[in-house]
Amino acid sequence: MPVAVCGNCKMGSCLSEISSIIKKQGFTISAAGNFVGEHTYASDDYRLGTGRPDMDDLKKAYDLWKKIAGKISSNPTDITSMDDGATVH
Repeated sequence: MPVAVCGNCKMGSCLSEISSIIKKQGFTISAAGNFVGEHTYASDDYRLGTGRPDMDDLKKAYDLWKKIAGKISSNPTDITSMDDGATVH
């Protein structure tokens, strides 16, 4: 499951790039998550993404985990794709 974290300025292409690499290695992507965190260069003068992840961000991550866990427990032999909108943006 590829996961990317952005610094709250734009999502970028990290998730699609890592997904492409994983697929080329023969893996199936069952789910993916793109999350927001405080920017690497955040400071008192440059406040980008301060306070992130917040409770809403953490709830989205938890909801994604619940969907993945539910899929695995309902059919552990079929871990293919979760094309039901489970990707978190």
